[in-house]
Amino acid sequence: MQLTRVQKISLCVLIILCCFVSPVFSDEPIVYVPDADGAVYLPDIDSPFDVLLNSDPFIVFEAPDDGHYAITNHTPGFWLYMALYGPQNNYDEPLYENYDYVDVLSEMAVYLDKDNLYLLGIGVLDDTIYDQIARFSIMPESKLRADMIATGEEFSLVVASDGSLWSTGRNNGIQEARSARQFVQVGSDVQAVAAHNDALFFIKNDKTLWASGQNRYGQLGDGTSMAKTTPVYITDNVRSVASGLSHTMILKHDGTLWVNGYGVNGQLGLESMRSTDVPMKVMTDVVSIASANQTSYAIKTDGTLWAFGANDKGQLGNSQSFFNNVTSPIQVADEVQAVAAGSSHVLILKNDGTLYAAGNNAKGQFGFAEPTSHAMFVKIADGVKGIQAKESYSLIIKEDNSLWFAGSNNTGITGPHRSEWAIDSTSFKKLMDDVAHVSAGRFHMLALKTDGTVFTWGYNQYGQLGDGTTAHRMEANQVFDVNR
Repeated sequence: MQLTRVQKISLCVLIILCCFVSPVFSDEPIVYVPDADGAVYLPDIDSPFDVLLNSDPFIVFEAPDDGHYAITNHTPGFWLYMALYGPQNNYDEPLYENYDYVDVLSEMAVYLDKDNLYLLGIGVLDDTIYDQIARFSIMPESKLRADMIATGEEFSLVVASDGSLWSTGRNNGIQEARSARQFVQVGSDVQAVAAHNDALFFIKNDKTLWASGQNRYGQLGDGTSMAKTTPVYITDNVRSVASGLSHTMILKHDGTLWVNGYGVNGQLGLESMRSTDVPMKVMTDVVSIASANQTSYAIKTDGTLWAFGANDKGQLGNSQSFFNNVTSPIQVADEVQAVAAGSSHVLILKNDGTLYAAGNNAKGQFGFAEPTSHAMFVKIADGVKGIQAKESYSLIIKEDNSLWFAGSNNTGITGPHRSEWAIDSTSFKKLMDDVAHVSAGRFHMLALKTDGTVFTWGYNQYGQLGDGTTAHRMEANQVFDVNR
């Protein structure tokens, strides 16, 4: 293959840019090289990357402090492969993947700035100079996770980007004895939070799980039924946690699901109605979990949804008769990417962005005025990217990051677009724009916006809105910024 003089000059310019443009970028990626068996082991992923990419050597780059990993060829070859893995889908599938047949003449260049990860390969194919740039967006929204915010019945929790944990509202064992009316720091080195009514949980950076609050039914999982006024260690290697009314689901990094607490309605999935004050293993190959008051849901690695527990309103979605508790996990749906549960209804988000619901619709939480229960999943919306549910209402985040609400409006939780405190909405109403994630409390809400700011509204008797007052708010107000 012969190159013209112009092509050779252009190629040299591209190679020079590849080698010397890096000073405009900040932060060097961390590099992982495969072992003798062709496997790369990464801190956030239990199973190694072990593909050999058409027998070409490859290398993995970690974006600093971000949790994203880029894979690419690291020596010249005929295939230029690029892929990006991230926490958004638990590293199960590439967020971006691209193959190109080129004769790569230069080493792969990798650059990282504060917002983007770039892979640059330069080569020639059919006498044509070729350059491939893959730009992986690492914008602030991708650094914002749903488990950075949580709401109990009368308190709120936020994890800042530096790992500091903040709380406001009624004391539940992690702040000073008196309630706080604005966010105060109560911990550090925290990765994620979860809460339900009077119990709270947080996962530290070392993947250990800690809990405090009410514990009458052993829902904290510390081997007792005594309430805890300070956080206690529960278990390790934890990826996420979901808290029901009096039971808890713990998802570990190896995909195993553990449960503890009250089990009289079968919500522990232990093939009986037993309760337990220590976590017990119930499932494997799980990637996501959600819990309702007395029902539990788990998404497996193949996208199937499994459910167990109370079914008095058809909230399992298994088309069985009502009042039929299920004491072991049963498959109820497939192609599911997310699940959220209210007290007796459930929302599932399919891989194509369609939203389905099952269970109780007495307050219009499905977004339509048909006050009956549904024991089978019914489609209620399209173009959805995020979901949340609580009690008798539903929240959805659409693809344009707008937040919408349907269902019961106790104490004005629909916020800025309602003129009265307690008018239920039987159709989805838009609340605000630019929302990355939302946490639904019983009578108040937290919204984490795409720029990292946190807004609250609703009931505020104990200062759970964090605005420095105990005044109830129908208008959403900014009270915190997770950027640190």
